[in-house]
Amino acid sequence: MVGAAQRVLELCVEHARVRVQGGRPIGGYQAIQHACADLYRDVESARWLTWEAEWKLAAGRPDAHAAVAAAKAYAAEASLRVARRGHQIMGAIGYSEEHPLHLFHKGVLAASLDAGDSTSHLEAVAKSIGLA
Repeated sequence: MVGAAQRVLELCVEHARVRVQGGRPIGGYQAIQHACADLYRDVESARWLTWEAEWKLAAGRPDAHAAVAAAKAYAAEASLRVARRGHQIMGAIGYSEEHPLHLFHKGVLAASLDAGDSTSHLEAVAKSIGLA
């Protein structure tokens, strides 16, 4: 999911650089800049949580299960946000068959449900810290 979200970010930034509206690239507009910054934040946060979970698993730490659950829950939600926001940045071209964005969105949606949805993983995190 993080890799797909990263690719959506790259596609959106490239589109913002080359798509001209009102005589200038849309990347020059503050709303698009903020949207791309939000995408970047979501991608990097999901990547960091995933790396941390992998490290804890490799080290055999007792909190590895909770870290994996937290990473899966966050990465699923963040990747879906990235894909949805990507469609807003790209506009109609992102929905067309000629552009790969819709394929990344479908892939992220399927992966977000694979091995449990975010709710089930958040419940596992809550149990691991004694909230449930």
